Amino acid sequence: MPKMAAVMAKLLFSSLLSFLPTLGAEEPVAVSVSILPGATNLGDGGMTPDPVHIRPGDTVVWTNHDAALHSVAFGEPAGGVPMLDFHLIAPGKSFSRTFDSAGTFDYYCVLHPFKTGTVIVGDERSPNLNVSIATDKGYYEKGETVLVTGTVQDIAPASLS
Repeated sequence: MPKMAAVMAKLLFSSLLSFLPTLGAEEPVAVSVSILPGATNLGDGGMTPDPVHIRPGDTVVWTNHDAALHSVAFGEPAGGVPMLDFHLIAPGKSFSRTFDSAGTFDYYCVLHPFKTGTVIVGDERSPNLNVSIATDKGYYEKGETVLVTGTVQDIAPASLS
């Protein structure tokens, strides 16, 4: 009987160990990348955050807040137009991609190849922040001082489940 108890204890212990990796595991999330209003005129900027850090299984959602058409293409602009991994994003629309494997993934806008970004899939996640900026008035004369205020708020990432 003591031998049977030892076998049962080992089975119970190994069963408990099989659940440990899931304890405290975070659910996959969607992380937003904004194509900013006026992005076409912002030089090499206009997609934020960049780089974006996510974990395997997370999804990145690119939303076009600009009035112009943009795209997300994976690879380097010098590598030419990818025929299969190219996604147009109309103004006000979004495109999403789930990254299952760790690694660094470069992307760019085929229509504006100077607009580039990077998704880094690893152990850390970028904070999901909302940045609001305002000025003290809407119109200024030459030489006037501009008062700029802003807030940064942490946004809970959207769960995909």
